[in-house]
Amino acid sequence: MNFSLRPHPLIAHWVPGVVVVVTALLAWSDWCVINLLAVFAGDASKAAVSVLVLSVFAFVIGEILDSYRNCREDNEVNWNFFFDSDKEKVKRLDEYYFTYYVLNKNLASAIGVAWLIFIVHPPELALWKSPLCKLLSDTQIGWLSGPTSWLGLLVATLLASFAIWILWADARALRNEIKEHTKKTT
Repeated sequence: MNFSLRPHPLIAHWVPGVVVVVTALLAWSDWCVINLLAVFAGDASKAAVSVLVLSVFAFVIGEILDSYRNCREDNEVNWNFFFDSDKEKVKRLDEYYFTYYVLNKNLASAIGVAWLIFIVHPPELALWKSPLCKLLSDTQIGWLSGPTSWLGLLVATLLASFAIWILWADARALRNEIKEHTKKTT
């Protein structure tokens, strides 16, 4: 069996896992980086083991996100292309389209999971006790500055939705290119 970890697919699975793991760890430490570093980076050997364990855990989370993506795939792509076509064509298709398609879809899922973590346990910053919220609390729109201000959560939701929309749009375009290139050889 010829097994090799190539950098592009590895990144397409690992980076989305890192997004979820880092968000979960930050939420666990009440969004305080100093507390998080104190737990995982006490001395050199502890830091090395922590990085290794968290990297493997991030890869596993990324694989779970990729499995979710695989389950939702349709059969519009000629998947036999990856087995039957010229190796150079397969390599180009994988490096220029498929890897980025997988990264976009997995990253969109990771941002969605990170958003859920953020909504369940928002940081103090998202509660935004700013002068604008103070002004609004003195008016009839007091819900904007209550103990769980929805303004910060709304901004986070809009940003996450925009990022997911961009990633899905690009993934759709890449998938159309994959379909076009794989159909040419059938």
